[in-house]
Amino acid sequence: MEKLATFNFKGKDFSIARPTQEDLMKIDMEYRKGFSSAVRNNIMTEFESKKRFEKDGVWGEKNEEEMRQLQLEIVQMELELEKKEGADGRTLAFDLMDKRNKLVELLQYKTHLFKGQTAEGYASERKTIMFAALCTVKADGRSFFKNLQAFLDHSDHDFTANCYGQASLADYGMSEEDLNPVTLESKWLKENDYIDNDGQLSEKYYEETLKDGGLISKKKKPLKKITNKKTKKTTKKTTKKTTKKKTAKR
Repeated sequence: MEKLATFNFKGKDFSIARPTQEDLMKIDMEYRKGFSSAVRNNIMTEFESKKRFEKDGVWGEKNEEEMRQLQLEIVQMELELEKKEGADGRTLAFDLMDKRNKLVELLQYKTHLFKGQTAEGYASERKTIMFAALCTVKADGRSFFKNLQAFLDHSDHDFTANCYGQASLADYGMSEEDLNPVTLESKWLKENDYIDNDGQLSEKYYEETLKDGGLISKKKKPLKKITNKKTKKTTKKTTKKTTKKKTAKR
């Protein structure tokens, strides 16, 4: 049995096993059922959502262009930062951090719109639940849940949420470490002693910025962690653009 992910919950070890061929058929069928159910209940598909969001001004080509521009600026700033030293590099690194955080916010907002409120998003959630139910195993390799209903009826919702999060990451070939990537600017700031290993601003940073006559807010933090809404692991929250629409309907 191959383990795609391993995690600890309340002192006990669990894993997400690679699904068997039979498991894959059940997982795929759950996705199809979820999609059909969503369409019957008038939940829009991603294609329909895109047209509606563009019409209502929620998300459109302007937002896509903003993301492309941010990506381009980030690449250019990364190239510049590799050549910088001292205070000039410090300022550029924090500016780059701001750009990247803005891109992450836009990406998460887009994902929330097109995955969280569409037929495909609903089907994907059903698929991941089935994946977690079938493939969560104990340390000895035995299945933890007897079936899907056992997963849904389990009394410890924190545990099932953790299983869901781990299964979601495994489905994309990711691990929890991938949720907190080491960026070029964070690496540069650490190597130059402007932030510590916990991502907090150092004494060197405060001394230099005070000497230069300016001080960046103490609230400045490294790259925001990517949110996985079902993972038990704590992640930083991002600012969501206000939209009071609930599940989009046709």
